[in-house]
Order: sequence, then structure tokens, then C-alpha cells
Amino acid sequence: THVKTPASLIGLIYTSDDCIMLASALNSNPSFLRELDLSFNLLGDSGIKLLSGALRNPCCKLKKLKLFGCELTMKSCEAMSAALKNNSSLTELDLSKNALQDSGVKLLSYGLKNPRCTIRNLSFTLNKMYFHDYASGEHSNDFWNAVMQHKNGKFFTR
Repeated sequence: THVKTPASLIGLIYTSDDCIMLASALNSNPSFLRELDLSFNLLGDSGIKLLSGALRNPCCKLKKLKLFGCELTMKSCEAMSAALKNNSSLTELDLSKNALQDSGVKLLSYGLKNPRCTIRNLSFTLNKMYFHDYASGEHSNDFWNAVMQHKNGKFFTR
């Protein structure tokens, strides 16, 4: 039988070819991994697009995914949101130390609100987000509070 252990690939993904091979491995054996730490890899938006394809696989059993410091932007959130809409196994997601910004968090929230999404722990620490209130011209946490509210047993941290 297969051992379902955590995999750590911290700082080992350097090129788009590496991302292609990782996504291919996840797609060919989607039920093998339960935890994957890709922190400090230069995945960027194109790498997340490939990875999110694997996460959309209905057979994917990944429960924890760490993407700390992977140079993700708002574009990454669009791909990740699509994956969260179709993934019913992922319960923990760490998107800390990236440049998601307000617009990225808003895109991500669409996936988080989907009934199939099972995220219970979501981390955004050390992200570049500003929450600008365009009506008053002031920075505001109203948007953040709306995204981060407790809903359907989901807990989020920043």
C-alpha cells in the first residue's frame, strides 16, 4: 500500500518544467499525498495555474498545502479560487508572504464561499494587502472582515 506522508519540496522548484513535472505527478497519483509544502519556491502565477489543475482533480486527497513565499499575485488567486470550487479535501492553505493584494483576496473568496470548499484554516500573514475604502479615501478593514468572517465552520487567520 502507499504511505500517505507529508512531502516537503521547500526551495526545490526552480523552473516551469519543475512545475509541470510536479503537476503531472499529482495528476497521475492524486490520492498519494495528504500534505505538501512548497514554501519558498518561485512558483509564481504560472506554477500555481499548473498546480491548481491538479487540485481540481476529483481524486486529489491533499489536505494541507503550504505556499509560503512563492511569489504569488492576484492572478494566482484566480487559479486557486477555481481549484477551491472543485476540491473537497483541502482543509488547510497557507498563502502567507505573497503579494495577493485586495483584488486577489476578493477573487479567492469566490472559491472559499463555494459549498464544496472544505478549507478550515487559511493563512494570509505578511501579504501586501491594503483594503482601501474608495468611498471615503481611507484604508479600511471592512473588506477584510467580510472575507474573513466565520462561515460554515471555516476559520481564517491573517
